[in-house]
Amino acid sequence: MIRKLENTIRCFEYWSNLSVTIHDLTGKLRMILPQERFAHCHRLCRKTKEYSEKQCRSIDIQILQNEIWAFNNCGYKICHAGLLEYVMPLNEAGKRIGIIFAGAIAPPENWEKLHPLLKSNTLDSKLHCDSKFDWERSRQIIEALRMLSITIMHDLKEYTKEKQQLSPTRKEVIHRFIGEFCDQKDLLDKLSRKLYLSVPRTIHVVKEETGHTFQQLRKAYQMRLAAARLRFSNESLSHVAVQCGFDNVSSLHRNFKKYFNLTPLAYRKQYDSDNEKFSDIIDTGDWPGRPY
Repeated sequence: MIRKLENTIRCFEYWSNLSVTIHDLTGKLRMILPQERFAHCHRLCRKTKEYSEKQCRSIDIQILQNEIWAFNNCGYKICHAGLLEYVMPLNEAGKRIGIIFAGAIAPPENWEKLHPLLKSNTLDSKLHCDSKFDWERSRQIIEALRMLSITIMHDLKEYTKEKQQLSPTRKEVIHRFIGEFCDQKDLLDKLSRKLYLSVPRTIHVVKEETGHTFQQLRKAYQMRLAAARLRFSNESLSHVAVQCGFDNVSSLHRNFKKYFNLTPLAYRKQYDSDNEKFSDIIDTGDWPGRPY
């Protein structure tokens, strides 16, 4: 299914000459799309980040979170470098679970007529873009994006249905449970009740099924959760620490630096969305864990 959907996206990219990026707001889309789809990777975007990654993060995080509610249908985004992307929401049961971005091209001169429009507070056009905006072509792209969004949601529904029909293995149960509740203090007790085992037996089974100790798995998911919050939000370190199950900022700082060889603030500052730094995290199997 992943390869089939990826080929569909690539067909759209070939036809439209636009690069597709997905923002996954719930973690569900990572089950049906390759990891590369969740980072802006087109040439112009990478070039923009060379001189102004902070402003890129500002519009992708702060402005996006404040205004994306208005995008019930396809709209437009103009970043501070003057690049235009199409913005198509992905909804499930009335809830926004993801966003498709397709770009980048040069906006029209009368770009104020674009609606709805997500734009940077300070437009700083430094990049030259050969691809030009065309109103008739834009209508075709919007319709193609609508069909692409329908395909993605259909495949997600089918994948979920297939998973529900299959009884999860004990390994999958362990990963899902630890990933979902990694921030809770009494996680081992809850997991043992979930598996209908004693605590000592649970510790043994986790190691036997996953190849890692309970503490190693929990720490892996905590680090993944902390890294996601640092990348995709402007939350304070104290709030991130609490939401990830750490006693205080010092504990978060100590564990994060040991895990990533970077302090949390340095990670947030230096993070490059074109190169997700998950290589040192334990392979947590099919279940991606809670991203936020």
